[in-house]
Amino acid sequence: MTAGHPVRRLLAHLCSADTMARVVDPTLADMRVESGRPSSMGYLALARALTLHGLTSLPASCSRLYHDDERALPRGVAVLALATFVLTAVLVAIPAKSVARSSWYAVFLLVPQALAMSLPMSLLPAIPMTLRRTPNGRRLVTRGLVLSGLCAAATFVVMIQALPDANQAFRVETAKQIDPAVAHIPRGPIEMTLHGLREQIAILSLTPGGAVEARRFEYTIQMKLAMSAIPLPLGLLAIAITLASGGRARSIAIGMGAAVVYVYAVFAADAWTVHWLRRSDAISPAILAWTPTMLIAALALAILWKTRMGVVSQCA
Repeated sequence: MTAGHPVRRLLAHLCSADTMARVVDPTLADMRVESGRPSSMGYLALARALTLHGLTSLPASCSRLYHDDERALPRGVAVLALATFVLTAVLVAIPAKSVARSSWYAVFLLVPQALAMSLPMSLLPAIPMTLRRTPNGRRLVTRGLVLSGLCAAATFVVMIQALPDANQAFRVETAKQIDPAVAHIPRGPIEMTLHGLREQIAILSLTPGGAVEARRFEYTIQMKLAMSAIPLPLGLLAIAITLASGGRARSIAIGMGAAVVYVYAVFAADAWTVHWLRRSDAISPAILAWTPTMLIAALALAILWKTRMGVVSQCA
């Protein structure tokens, strides 16, 4: 009776067969029977039932997520942490050659900056490495998105909380090596908190000729938010690579190659956006900041769509 309902077709892609049979189908059937009740009340009842079911089944779902597929998710977290450690060490070692001679403390202050880059890109090799043998495509996507969400939360903390103070301390420390009398250096946009950046935008908006500089601060806010969210499309791209390779080991090599490309693309995109910020005020700073994130998401979705169409054609 409810098989053709559009809400049911949507939920069938998101919910398990047990949830559909125990929660969704009975609620939709009641909506059909109780024709006098507004449909909005029926959808509200369905939302409440799904919320209650989700809360009551959360412990069991978390347990399955942890133990299924030979504990693929914990292994994914461990591999992600290991890949992050290795990539962070590489990214810190590059500038450390010129900094370590003057101050090892300055080298330590480079870690948050390196983490902001290495955390997201670690998903590209980590997801294929740990989830490529997951037999169920839906479970692979779920575990990959959980890893991406955890990585996005960690990146947000590093980018918004740790990076501004660490960068500022690094600037002061290196300046002291040149002139020991230096006690304070004004913070640049990257070294400011989101609150400080918004205050600067408010001040510049009231300053004659401050619109150009205000765009720079607005771009920095959006860039920090975009870089905090970029683990989600990168994780989706890693999932797409894993599914497209059919579980073969080549997905690991592709993921590693994509991580290298990502590093170069980040610096190229930053140079491109700085160029356009200075050249034109017709493009919103938010669009400039979020374009790389949206492009990665579009690429991931295109690969997923192509993989899905390939599977459908093989089944036909």
